[in-house]
Amino acid sequence: MRKTTRLLVIGLVSLALSACTFSDPRIEGTPAPPPINAAFVAELGAAAEEIGTAWEIVAAISSSQGDSARWLALSGALEAYWLVLTGPDPLNRRSAINSEVDPEPRLGTIGEAESALEEARDQNLARAEQSTGLTAGFWASLACGIEQVRRGLRSNYDSPIPANPSNTLVLLTADQALANLILRYHEGIFGLQAALGFLSDYSEDWEVIARVLATLQADLDALNSLTATPPAFPGAYELPAGRDGATARAMLAATQQSLVQAAAVWVASAEDPSEAIGYLMSNATLTSSLSIGLAHWPGWPD
Repeated sequence: MRKTTRLLVIGLVSLALSACTFSDPRIEGTPAPPPINAAFVAELGAAAEEIGTAWEIVAAISSSQGDSARWLALSGALEAYWLVLTGPDPLNRRSAINSEVDPEPRLGTIGEAESALEEARDQNLARAEQSTGLTAGFWASLACGIEQVRRGLRSNYDSPIPANPSNTLVLLTADQALANLILRYHEGIFGLQAALGFLSDYSEDWEVIARVLATLQADLDALNSLTATPPAFPGAYELPAGRDGATARAMLAATQQSLVQAAAVWVASAEDPSEAIGYLMSNATLTSSLSIGLAHWPGWPD
């Protein structure tokens, strides 16, 4: 795949630099997203190469493991990233072309796969931190998705399910986006505190929820310190009717998705997205070992 990947990437960058007409992936709100520039396009080839290296190693491991559901999901996530990065319109992943190109097996260990994914993650985090608006959201989402795959290399769950993506990324002012994220934390903490009340003390589900709650409360305290006027807890929220472990896990999954979406809006809305990127990453990986879902593009509109 290496040679094929290089040829496809070069073709993409040449075309994009001449046309530069990427479509808007249903971005709404104000401020309006900045236009896509040549600096963004120039990074696509490098990002595809980084993903390609990791994909080759993970695909080879998957084959050696009998292509179990877990390994196919991890390899499939990397394939999805590569197809978007080398596709005709990277900001609209529905335009990604289903290629018949298979990765050339690159024999390597799980440790080597982790190293390749760490490199790709860090490069995309750097791209996100050096960007604003739409492109910051794109690179940050990619970095978070890569980190989910990296953690999945050593997780025990069998069949991660892609999380339901959002259809729209609505931009706000930076202050509004931060306030919205704080409200989503209030919402999630309220629901998970209720879940602790109906679960058996110190059961496996109870312990998972308690750990996540501690993380969310610490995050909320830190976020409140970033604004002089943090939004107050708005009061009780409606809770689902169930009172069992399955209900608690569903509430946890919904909480994670809500926080990821709100953090992604903050990334795309902030003048300096660095702080917001950290919260997107922490929430995208909040339940990495719980088989709640492997979102290919955390927070990014479908």
